[in-house]
Amino acid sequence: MEFKIYPHTVDSHTHILEMEKKGLNVQEILQKCFDQGMKSALDAAVDELNFEKRLNYKKFFPGLFFSAGVHPSSTKNMEQQISLVEKQLQNVHVIAVGETGLDFHWDTVPADKQKEMFIYHIELSKKYKLPLIIHNRLADKEILEILKNEKADNGVIHCFSSNYHFAQKFIDLGFYISFAGNITYKKSQEIREAAAKIPFDRILVETDAPYLSPQKMRGKNNHPGNISFTIDCIADLFNKGADETSFQTYKNYMNLFQVDI
Repeated sequence: MEFKIYPHTVDSHTHILEMEKKGLNVQEILQKCFDQGMKSALDAAVDELNFEKRLNYKKFFPGLFFSAGVHPSSTKNMEQQISLVEKQLQNVHVIAVGETGLDFHWDTVPADKQKEMFIYHIELSKKYKLPLIIHNRLADKEILEILKNEKADNGVIHCFSSNYHFAQKFIDLGFYISFAGNITYKKSQEIREAAAKIPFDRILVETDAPYLSPQKMRGKNNHPGNISFTIDCIADLFNKGADETSFQTYKNYMNLFQVDI
């Protein structure tokens, strides 16, 4: 397995246990990434389960951090789930709340329940002074409305897949914008146009592994070793070098998540 890692690279959103489910050798992949210069990766929660199993990887990779939260499509028993998430947020290695938000593509959880769960996460974000990781699928207006109503101003819109109009509105509220491998897709011109107009100090990069493999790796399971494809795309949009882009997104990551790596 060959891949390139630029100095100061961070993967701001990946899913360790989901990669395991796809049969990827996560230990080997992360070892190669960190050996080649990756500074940090953030394992984003999709639900409240298997927290200790996720944390176990920290023993091997000091640059690995975690979030705690429930993906909107994983919403079930809200009070029980939120209770567990709150306990997890008290762990020193947890640096964010989420992923949370709204998903109107997979019609598995009623919108009102998703919104209620989202607001729970916002409250936890404020209580523990941790940034939100926001999942947005076909819900730009609704997410903006909730963020404004709840006066939320700390977090990142992960895997941004909308247009500049909404990107600017999220930035105006104080949020960062993160781009994944889908920015490299041939049909993602609107996303690239948005990225090119966003302030350089508000951009993060991610893999969302094992999902959203970049264009050159379509059809294969994604992993943090593919992060350079997204960095290269962002660098081209800003007419910057890949190393400079990697370093800037590293600084943005540190500013948002308040980690020193």
